[in-house]
Amino acid sequence: MVKTIDRAVLEIPAHLMFKPGNGSLKPTFALGPNYKIDLVQVNNSFFAIDAAVGFEKKLAHFYIAPEVRYSYSEQMKAVYLVFNIIG
Repeated sequence: MVKTIDRAVLEIPAHLMFKPGNGSLKPTFALGPNYKIDLVQVNNSFFAIDAAVGFEKKLAHFYIAPEVRYSYSEQMKAVYLVFNIIG
């Protein structure tokens, strides 16, 4: 059985990033706290600890950086895919 949760969360991460390598395709690792504000339930905010792994690919005019992130807190435990485009 799959349980779906409808939630809109504003995240303010303070991650330490590690990007080894010099090429156009670099692995990335991140770890750190994340302050989350639930936009559906009023007055519901909490801290989480995040760990992420992904890669950063340099293209002609921007970077593309997908990552898989695990987020743990007492209110919410989640694994999700983050897809960043950096201009």
